[in-house]
Amino acid sequence: MAAASLAQLHEEPGTDPATAAEARDFHSPWSLRDGWRLAGETEYELSWLDAGLERRLKVRFGRSRLELTMDESTAEVRRVARHGTDLLFELDSVPMRASVLRQGADFEIVLKGRSWHLRRLDALVRRAGAEAVPERLVAPVHGRVLEVLVPAGSKVKRGQVLMLLECMKLEYRVTAPADGVVEALHFAAGDVVEDGAQLLSFAPAPA
Repeated sequence: MAAASLAQLHEEPGTDPATAAEARDFHSPWSLRDGWRLAGETEYELSWLDAGLERRLKVRFGRSRLELTMDESTAEVRRVARHGTDLLFELDSVPMRASVLRQGADFEIVLKGRSWHLRRLDALVRRAGAEAVPERLVAPVHGRVLEVLVPAGSKVKRGQVLMLLECMKLEYRVTAPADGVVEALHFAAGDVVEDGAQLLSFAPAPA
């Protein structure tokens, strides 16, 4: 998650290009196009879809620090450098080398011999969950099913993303309203759904 977030941040303009061009030395914050500022602090969140679960990572730029926080754990990041798909950084003083390949909102990360697939969820794009009716979840819009993230019979957690829908180039997340079981799926990826159509049958876990 840290590698994908740093790769995303490194691509986005942050400092003056003329100043950043002074030094490509990764000891210098000016070499990072990551939102770092000379004075004060900047903080925002990046949201990722990881195996059907939405994960949020908070990025905090201090006067001389870059911190990442997720699930109440915080790590300091230093010495970030990007060369093509290779990303070098230190996470709590531990050197890391990752390969990050991006295709649109999809990120493939290879780190220490393992690989992960993450999807960036753009906080600026309007989204809405389906209607939170425990027994059935319905489409919030007329649109197309982009992806079904769980098979029928799956046990899911509250807030877990079950389906992704698209309407007018906007992405909508259909999430579990509670812990429970997806009993049946009524649509597949590529299907067109009407506003209010039942997407799946859901049974909440016993209280």
